[in-house]
Amino acid sequence: MEVTEDSRIPALLEAVGMKGTLLESDPTISHRTMVFANSVESVDGIWRVLERAGVKSKRYHRDLPLDERAESLQVFEQDGGLLICTDSAARGLDIPNIGHIIQVSL
Repeated sequence: MEVTEDSRIPALLEAVGMKGTLLESDPTISHRTMVFANSVESVDGIWRVLERAGVKSKRYHRDLPLDERAESLQVFEQDGGLLICTDSAARGLDIPNIGHIIQVSL
């Protein structure tokens, strides 16, 4: 989905299931969604936007303490949900049953 500057936040909220999308309505789809962003700052910004919208998510990037990254991964693997991350999560992690991967460029 390509979006404009003005529609990027509503499109993100729709993509992560705020507007009755497949993430909410299809029980056969894993409720593990990874949202990749280009930078640590973008991950933090996306996380803040989602939190303000009432969407719980976890972050994963190099600037977080190791114990916080480990906790984010553990919660994501056990409970599902959203993991907002940089490409550091694409290297060396093996997380099964990912329902969706979203690439966000802010």
